[in-house]
Amino acid sequence: MGRKKKPNAFSKDSDRMDWMEKRWGTFKKERKKPVINAKTVKQFLEVVDVPTPTRPAVYGQWGGTITRVLEEERGIPMTKQAAMEISRWANTQSRALAKTQLFESKSSPTMSQERFLRVCKEFWNKEWKDNTYKTTALAVYLAGSTGARLGEVLGLWIEDLEKSVDNGCTFIRFPLRVSKTNANKSRPESLILSVSGKEEIPILRWMTGILNGREKGLLFPGTTNAKINAHLKALYKKMNWKNPPTGHGLRGTFVVNSLDAGASKTDIVNQCRWQTFQMIDRYSNQHRQCTTKGPAHVIAELKQVEEGRRIEERNREHKKRSEMLEALLPKKPTIQLAIRAPTKTVACQTDPEVTEDKKVMENDPYYQRWQKYFETH
Repeated sequence: MGRKKKPNAFSKDSDRMDWMEKRWGTFKKERKKPVINAKTVKQFLEVVDVPTPTRPAVYGQWGGTITRVLEEERGIPMTKQAAMEISRWANTQSRALAKTQLFESKSSPTMSQERFLRVCKEFWNKEWKDNTYKTTALAVYLAGSTGARLGEVLGLWIEDLEKSVDNGCTFIRFPLRVSKTNANKSRPESLILSVSGKEEIPILRWMTGILNGREKGLLFPGTTNAKINAHLKALYKKMNWKNPPTGHGLRGTFVVNSLDAGASKTDIVNQCRWQTFQMIDRYSNQHRQCTTKGPAHVIAELKQVEEGRRIEERNREHKKRSEMLEALLPKKPTIQLAIRAPTKTVACQTDPEVTEDKKVMENDPYYQRWQKYFETH
């Protein structure tokens, strides 16, 4: 059905639509304008040669493209049976590709709170011909301290900032003009920075230095995600640290460090402006799963504690039963032997009378029964 394009050439939906429309047009000519039903859709899926995508999930996008192409042809929505054929095809192709190698999305690494503050200080204290690194320091601090996306921080405007004081604590509100999940501005969104004065970083002094008397315009003019990512990568290399984070990793840094500090999920969700707890669970699982605070370790610890409790309870019960059994059994008779003092001619002799008494006792059935019991127990 024509020459294949490289997978990356179909990253845009419009490119996939153009490609699929041509394949469908060729298929119609060969079949002389077939009726679009479940049978026809199945035949088309058997012959269409979709380029192998870079990840299995892209087959779902191709399925959506096929659906739109055929619905435009029909002028009405697809039948349920035809839609099921497309869904089945996408799932089959995805599973087949997933078996060939490990496809696992990698999230940006996070930083501990200690390293996060160290990074901010390193950027701020770096001597440079302009405020490039100081701007990076402030942007990184705001993103990692408010849970904002780095792009949202870089889109802040000076004239929108609001400052207030409550119980000796300074609050800076950064209203967002653009948001990823609120493009039509159906609800107000803002970043809130709380400054108590006890922080290691004098953030208010930093902001004053970056503003430098400006009252309008972007807070971070000329600063981009790519530039900050490059700064983070270079700093990690200089410090001989592994796994440098990207700008988006600062959002995960905020979530993980907030959880470690004991913040509630509700407060974190509100600060990050999420609608559900789904994202916070995703961040927590991705970045804490191989730590002692992850679910695997927590569950293992609880199981070990429970097993230890059961063993201790079982040992107490065994000891209690042993004591009860011992109380019911008669005590083992004691045998006292008298030793005659040695004479001048014999070094040591056993008293004949005692020896005789012992023989009589050993012939006693009662003594024999309990002697056998104590020997076996």
